[in-house]
Amino acid sequence: MNISSIIKYFISIISKHKNYFKIALSLIILTIILFKIDKREAVLMILNLNLPTLFLLLGISLLKFLTQAVNWYFCLTIPISSSMEKDKVGNENNKSMKHPCTFFTIIKTHMIGLALRFLLPGGHGTFGKILYLDPNQKKESFFSIVIEKFFLVWVILFFASWAFVIVKPLFPKIIFPISFFIAMLVTLCPFIIPALLKKHLSYIQKKKYYYALPKIIASQIIYEVLTFTQYFILLQYFTQMDLNFIDISALIAIILLANIIPITFSGIGLREAASALLLPQVGVAVEIAVGVSLLIFLFNAVIPAIPGMVFIVTHKKTFTPSVQYPEKQDFTKS
Repeated sequence: MNISSIIKYFISIISKHKNYFKIALSLIILTIILFKIDKREAVLMILNLNLPTLFLLLGISLLKFLTQAVNWYFCLTIPISSSMEKDKVGNENNKSMKHPCTFFTIIKTHMIGLALRFLLPGGHGTFGKILYLDPNQKKESFFSIVIEKFFLVWVILFFASWAFVIVKPLFPKIIFPISFFIAMLVTLCPFIIPALLKKHLSYIQKKKYYYALPKIIASQIIYEVLTFTQYFILLQYFTQMDLNFIDISALIAIILLANIIPITFSGIGLREAASALLLPQVGVAVEIAVGVSLLIFLFNAVIPAIPGMVFIVTHKKTFTPSVQYPEKQDFTKS
């Protein structure tokens, strides 16, 4: 058995059990980090979080939830063009322009998506929320969730690429021109997607995309800024230092790149390792950096997933047969 065969064998094993490997890698990285910090100090720090700050963070988490629900609302408006009709003049039928989902359905499916994204490593579980939409909307909503997933990744890359431009002292000078080029490319990416997919998108789909684009971008930017605010509040609270919001946000933007690197469970381990590496550059203790990262994960991933889990458990699927059988006739009355 040669080396290439052995490598292919191990790759096949990892591919089949990649979710378990992600969880294991997260635990290994976290264990290494926890061995290098004062665990008692980190636990006491978390327990000393006062109620006003706790409620403030929960309030921001609620705002983030609503922001992403609005984003999901606008993403769902894009693919409905396939069911639109045009009159002779070429105007869309106003009846077809109605949003395909009710407010409750949008909130419920968004909660379910948060739960599935937390439960299934890699973040791909969020695609499962389309199964809880109306049967007539499932096929078209797949494109909606692709758009949503793209912008979730895009906003992280957007802020991270510009962060590398801002925090020049922490990185070699050669990084600056490369980062600036990448930042410009990432910034323009959402605007050139229809041109790249012109063969696959109808005229009305492109029109709906450009109509929803500013709202989707705005909701994603607001969401990310709220995340920076959560980090800033916790770091300011625990360090009692006069921290700069822009500097902290730039470092957090780079740390959040861990969320889109699919080698650990929900970025756990990588995010804490990045926090322990970067935040001490601005005077934050390693224990505080790791503790804050874990708290943010609790507020933004664990707590929001709980209502979605309840919806998943209590959801009842209804089945409507496509074939209608004739009513049974009573021939005795003839």
